[in-house]
Amino acid sequence: MKPEKNNEINEETLKNRIIVPFLVSIGYNEGQLSFEDNFTLKLGKNTIKKKDYISGRLDILVLLDNEPFIIWELKREKHEITSEEINQAISYSRLTDQITPFTIVSNGDETHLYNTITKEEIKKEQLNPNFVSYTFDEAIKLKKEALTEIICYSIENLTNFINKINNRELNRLKDNKYIKELYVERKDVHKKFNEFLNNEKKLFFINGNSGVGKTNVICNLVESNMNNNTILFYNSCFIEKSILDNLLEDFNFAFDEQLYYRQLFNRINILSKKNNKFFIICIDAIDELTIENPIVSIDKFLDLANEFSNIKVCLSCKGSYVADYLEVNGVSSVLKSISKENISILDFSNEEKNEIIDKYRKYYNVEINVNQQEELKEIKSDGFLFRIIFETYKNNKIDNNINALSVIQKYIEKIASNYNLNKDDLNRTLEIIGWIFIQSRDDFFRSAIEEQIVDNELRLKNSKISVDTLIKCNVLQLYRDNDINYIDFNFKALSYYTITILSAKLNTLKNRQLILKVFELNEARRCKEALSWFSKNCNKNYYLEINDFKKEYGEKFIETYRKIINENFQDIKDKFEINEDINNVGIAIDHRNDFAIYTYGFYKKDSNDSNVKIIDFSDKSTLLKLNINRIYTSMVAIDINHIIKERLKSIIKHRELNETNCKNLNIEKIIMNLFIYGKSLKLPYKYEIKNFIPIINEFFPLNLIETRRKILIFNIDMLKQMSIIANDENVEMLYQKQINGDIIIPQCNYIYSGISLLPIYNIANLITNYIINYSKEEISQPHLLLPSKINENRNSGWVDDIMIESFSNEELYNYLYDIYDKCIDEYLTIVENNFPTLKENLKFYNLFKKGVNIKMYLYKKASPFLGSYSMKLWYCYSKNEKKEIEIKICNEEEVPKEINEKWITNISCGTDIYFFNNYSSNQNEKYFVLSNYIYNLINSDLEDFLSKEDKMF
Repeated sequence: MKPEKNNEINEETLKNRIIVPFLVSIGYNEGQLSFEDNFTLKLGKNTIKKKDYISGRLDILVLLDNEPFIIWELKREKHEITSEEINQAISYSRLTDQITPFTIVSNGDETHLYNTITKEEIKKEQLNPNFVSYTFDEAIKLKKEALTEIICYSIENLTNFINKINNRELNRLKDNKYIKELYVERKDVHKKFNEFLNNEKKLFFINGNSGVGKTNVICNLVESNMNNNTILFYNSCFIEKSILDNLLEDFNFAFDEQLYYRQLFNRINILSKKNNKFFIICIDAIDELTIENPIVSIDKFLDLANEFSNIKVCLSCKGSYVADYLEVNGVSSVLKSISKENISILDFSNEEKNEIIDKYRKYYNVEINVNQQEELKEIKSDGFLFRIIFETYKNNKIDNNINALSVIQKYIEKIASNYNLNKDDLNRTLEIIGWIFIQSRDDFFRSAIEEQIVDNELRLKNSKISVDTLIKCNVLQLYRDNDINYIDFNFKALSYYTITILSAKLNTLKNRQLILKVFELNEARRCKEALSWFSKNCNKNYYLEINDFKKEYGEKFIETYRKIINENFQDIKDKFEINEDINNVGIAIDHRNDFAIYTYGFYKKDSNDSNVKIIDFSDKSTLLKLNINRIYTSMVAIDINHIIKERLKSIIKHRELNETNCKNLNIEKIIMNLFIYGKSLKLPYKYEIKNFIPIINEFFPLNLIETRRKILIFNIDMLKQMSIIANDENVEMLYQKQINGDIIIPQCNYIYSGISLLPIYNIANLITNYIINYSKEEISQPHLLLPSKINENRNSGWVDDIMIESFSNEELYNYLYDIYDKCIDEYLTIVENNFPTLKENLKFYNLFKKGVNIKMYLYKKASPFLGSYSMKLWYCYSKNEKKEIEIKICNEEEVPKEINEKWITNISCGTDIYFFNNYSSNQNEKYFVLSNYIYNLINSDLEDFLSKEDKMF
């Protein structure tokens, strides 16, 4: 079959001269046939016309008895038909609303027929719809595969597809947050973005204060560049799932979870690389994400994007929230480390402000006098208020002596007039909504409120205006997340006015009433923002009231903090803030003229110091004087419970609990520190490791006095070599004076292993504390029962296997029994000393205290996958109410599937934690076997307690 060669062939020619004769020749009746040359495809959530999506080809959908039959794609004459183009054509057939069973691709010289379902090339005799069948599930799978092929087939396809999304997102913002006619280009930002499009940096990060125009900048960057670059844009307000899931939903992928994120990014990356382009994903206002765990979501998204050479990211964020995105669960985030262009959007220049005012004046047809021009320049720094002024005075002259409060009240009056609402009813409805915001203790990001809550409250309070009406009036916006509707104010300034003036009525309160209300408003993110806005725009100087409030807030905070620590954590009260007893710690609060409290820090109090200091945190000399080396900022309520939980996590992570009465842990610390650092301290031991087991028996008996002496003399010798101590000073005399407390000798800055400071005094202090606490000057035996002689014959390449087989069975039994025996006792001691008021809530503490029966099976696996040995462990209640340890070293078939005992937990795992092979970012930590095991139990016990959101104290 060979169609006519005609470069000018059109749809009618294709139908009448090629398709119809061909189908009639194989037995079809012309009356059965009909044609569509502008058919639609289903792309993800979008239904689009094929011609709008991809051009430059001639495609016709042939229908047989009004059912899809063939998509016929005619290429240019002599155009090579590649496998990629065949896949694309088949993908079109799969993406019609009802799958088109056959696909024909022709270039005038050659014609190929394909079964759309199987992708197999067929003969014309097989062109029968009765030969093609598929299930519903198969149809879904085929459409998803087709979507992958068609979107990522060419850069043109991809660009056209994402521009559908871009237009959807931009249309949501146009005539609202983004009005192109009012935009004044930030020339320096556009210049840097153009450079970003051509350099190797991965992230273009826009930040700035609320109202400076971040959304306008990013919208204009997208709109200006989306036709010449592959740029995908989202506004955070409309993102309902995690960033990655949102992308997948739009692209409509459905594969294995780990695979499908990567498959999407990989396909896009390959296509971009092939065309020597970057694919840029832009997300506006990440501080307004209302999804669950937004910081984690952004981190995962950036982490994945960072892996692909031709994928870049552009984000915008309110400046005050940037610090919160720089850490994820206490660890530096990808945002902090990624190669990026940081763009801080500052206030407009005088020239830019004049241009903006002129654009607004013309767009809103507003009359402005000369004096108001200067006043409006000052107001422009509050973008939301600036916009409201022009909305309010549209087609009118702006009043003289305008201020924020009067403008917003006039704006409310205008809304009431435009939509035939009673002004008092509107104010009353807004007041009710404001109270809902005040009473809602929002989380970090979700300051929006569930629509159902607002709707119910308005009904309960007999409001005459509904949520739907307020949305139509552009007062409220509707968002959706996980099938739940949320509402928020369209203009932040209106929400701030509603909360502070209509609901809290701050402008009418004085003295004690004012301070009490400000305490209440500091309990939620949106209310704190509203307080800051009120402080700036209230037309009254509240300096004295703000100062009095901050002092009272600080007093209440630090007294509550001390009370909780003194009642619950007496033994570690010096571990929570600045390594000082919490009773000697004061709180410093930022001095800004603002009722909202965001920035604070802690300082060590002198004897006559106050508990609270109001300071300028930008003054480095003040911070230095008070020794404040860490500054905290909280955009939401400053929650003491949350602070204490975070500090506890850090204390446990760094193993800073009080271990004074844990003799074996103290011995382990001394011995293993000597093993790790002793060679650098020039202590005369061999420091051998056999079969990955440290040989520590050579340390015993350990003379503590003499060992400490050698360590301190080493320090003095190093200081003499560094010329910090004079060469003619007598070393022994200096040592004696140091021991007697007559002089203070600094620790030398001796670098261990190229990067780390040798912990000289830390080891000396461990020894001193042991001597004092246990009245012992010698440690006679090790903390672990290691084999006296290690068999160095190796039957395995796995570290755990090698260590286990270094023991005889009897030695192995005694070693494990001894670990459990010591750890149970010392775990109980640590919990009782450090968590006296929490201990009854800890499962392992209660089990061990009442009597535990440990059943441990160390067994050789039937199949040596990832090593020959594994372990099964049950923590059971002891019938005899005492400590019972049962250890069996056996083969896998001897391990019971279940036991007839009451138990609280069972564990199947490897043996790393018992054998100097416990994984940690700190390589030296693996040597602390007892400590690793005990802190493992503590972490497990406190995990539930620390993860609870409700107040615990």
